[in-house]
Amino acid sequence: FTASDRAMGGLRRFLRDCGYTPCGWGQGRNIGVNRACLDAVCRRVADLESEHGTPVSLLGWSGGGMYARAAAAVMPQSVRTVITMGTPFKLTREHLDYMPQGILELHERLSPEDENAPEEFDSDLFCNSPPVPSTSLYSERDALAPRSFCLDFADARSENVQVPGSHAGMTFNPLMY
Repeated sequence: FTASDRAMGGLRRFLRDCGYTPCGWGQGRNIGVNRACLDAVCRRVADLESEHGTPVSLLGWSGGGMYARAAAAVMPQSVRTVITMGTPFKLTREHLDYMPQGILELHERLSPEDENAPEEFDSDLFCNSPPVPSTSLYSERDALAPRSFCLDFADARSENVQVPGSHAGMTFNPLMY
């Protein structure tokens, strides 16, 4: 939330050095959950799959991980795996009172026309495990996305991995890499 592709630049460089072809999400700043942005992410996934001839792996940090999980739910045939970092996908409308008031106010200020966006966004798309292999990276010290909101149902397809560090530092944390 509020981050752009620049926030993941170091991680993309690392992935490039490992031989991957990382791409940003291309949506500018993440100003909150809305269907139009999810549709744009799905078009991006379809374009990348077509360009590279193979399903893509999605990596999302915090709110970006919500979009990665939702895109995998919408188009599982196009997604190889989903990796989330500090993504509070178990944070539903009923739990919004947990979030610091400043974050909710910022969301309202950035997206005034999206006052109903969380309701229009089908919670099954991000609360349920994606239908592809997934890994949720989380930190016990994450004050914005606590462990309880980041744990997926562990099964043969999903895993949870605890990594030390802060929420804001996840994209720069060598242990996260």
